[in-house]
Amino acid sequence: MHLVSVSEPAPPVPTARRVGVIVNKIPNPSAESQGGDFPDFLKPSHIGKKPGATAVVTLTGGEVRKTDGLYGDQLMVPVRLGKTEYDWSVKLDTPNHRYLVETFGNVPKKWKGKKLTLTINKPIRMGYRPYIAVAKGQ
Repeated sequence: MHLVSVSEPAPPVPTARRVGVIVNKIPNPSAESQGGDFPDFLKPSHIGKKPGATAVVTLTGGEVRKTDGLYGDQLMVPVRLGKTEYDWSVKLDTPNHRYLVETFGNVPKKWKGKKLTLTINKPIRMGYRPYIAVAKGQ
């Protein structure tokens, strides 16, 4: 007895389709929209061009937000550098986080007007970027 294999037809190849509807005019936001504007993030370039540069920032005492960042939980600490307000990203359980709590306490509203010297540190490893840290000897 001969067995004849019957092949099933190949499944259709999926084609890429665009999702959504083409919009010719963007609608205005609703009046109830509460999406606020947040300040820019404080970057090393705001402090200086090279590692070792320092700047004194003022803690505003504003709302500190905890966010789930790309590299773990972090705090968005509102600071003022000159006349501009920024959000300084402080990763939890780092020296910067410990310094803030040990020096100013854990109630951000009480931080209002406190001065803090920040510096640009060299990257820890090749390929990393310089980062902002509390200046040593504060």
